[in-house]
Amino acid sequence: MNLPGMPRISAASMAATMILGVALPGAPHDAQAAGTPVAVVEDADPGRQDLGLFEMLEAGRRIALKDGEVLVLGYLQSCNRETITGGQVVVGARQSAVEGGQVEREIVNCAGGQVALSKDSKGKAGVVVFRKGPKKKKRGAMGKPVTIHVVSPVLRLTQGATVITLRRTDRPEATWDLNVTSNMIDFLAAGVRLSPGGRYDIAAGRRRLTLRVAADAGNGANLFERLVVF
Repeated sequence: MNLPGMPRISAASMAATMILGVALPGAPHDAQAAGTPVAVVEDADPGRQDLGLFEMLEAGRRIALKDGEVLVLGYLQSCNRETITGGQVVVGARQSAVEGGQVEREIVNCAGGQVALSKDSKGKAGVVVFRKGPKKKKRGAMGKPVTIHVVSPVLRLTQGATVITLRRTDRPEATWDLNVTSNMIDFLAAGVRLSPGGRYDIAAGRRRLTLRVAADAGNGANLFERLVVF
């Protein structure tokens, strides 16, 4: 379920990971309010029909994996990326509880921790609410800028759109109109590379998002590092 040109990163190549076998049959203690998305699916076994690429998962979701079956999850608030092999998985607020399987964890640079998702943000429709922003905003108003550490992010839209407009705001550059496919846009596949240190405005209909690209931004080691939820 990888995007074109993005092979699954092997466990041997991951840095600073922890291999854990957690036997926690109950729901995680740090579970958030039911219905709020806390994690996304980065990769799953091709034979699974119940888990889609970048599908939003709620705390308390239970997933049964066969022996040898691999599931990769990214946690939005903790930026915890997990590669789980086999066992019974319970989605928590910041990490999974795994019984009868193995999980490798690493903390990555992600944009997910900068946004808070509403209960309606799972599936194909939802709302992104920026933390520390004003309680009431006019339609189309900007939220707090999201800092990304990659030059070619993957944009995952939580509301339907067929095209987005990308415009650099800190210096004059050409404006891009990018087509949306299955609520996603892969900037790498579209041939779009943002400039480190740059600032960009993304418009999807009347919705707006400001991206601030870190000065040390690179290509990103995996899809979760490249993910921006909008």
